[in-house]
Amino acid sequence: MPGARENRLTWDEYFMGLAVFTMGRSPDPSTRVGACVVSSDNRILSLGYNGAPTGMPVHEVSWDDIGEKTGNILEQKNIYTCHAEANAIDGFMGDKSNFRGATIYTVLFPCTECAKKIVQNGIKKVVYCNTYPYPEFVEATMKMFQYAGVTVESYKGTLDNLVSQMDSAITELEIKRKKYDAKINKLIKDFIETEELKESYERSLIVKKSSYDKYVKIKRKR
Repeated sequence: MPGARENRLTWDEYFMGLAVFTMGRSPDPSTRVGACVVSSDNRILSLGYNGAPTGMPVHEVSWDDIGEKTGNILEQKNIYTCHAEANAIDGFMGDKSNFRGATIYTVLFPCTECAKKIVQNGIKKVVYCNTYPYPEFVEATMKMFQYAGVTVESYKGTLDNLVSQMDSAITELEIKRKKYDAKINKLIKDFIETEELKESYERSLIVKKSSYDKYVKIKRKR
């Protein structure tokens, strides 16, 4: 009996990989961020990425952050942007009590606003990949986490392994796709044609029955 595949992703690599993959949905050209919230028993609860608020077209946000240079607050992207961690928490459709004791994996160290949401929702562990570039905000976030008993860990896995695993999975899918697509597509085509023939036959029976009923009615009148 063959053994299990070795070199599988660890839980940390798996969940951080989902956060990295999710950030691909972000419309921000300079800072893409993804987040993944996981329950204490390693069940995925929600995903989120940074972007515009619900209902606001992404092209209405000044992603080039021109407002930072001009001083126009309405042209600053941070005025409008919803962060990945906040979207992962706010977008969860289930019972928020599931967040108690959960872990959030995030590509970027949480800002102070996201830290508040993490604390208020009972999430007890943060695993981040990259650091936040503002030391004073990091200090404020850490202060909140310390009082709330939130553990903070730097991601210790390698992004290279994530890329390698993804490449391997895509290669495997492509091989199987080429191998089975023609056969499966023929089966689907044959099934559809069979169903169409069946429907055509059933329609002809209905027409025949209708014609027969008319014939009987006419004969009875006579």
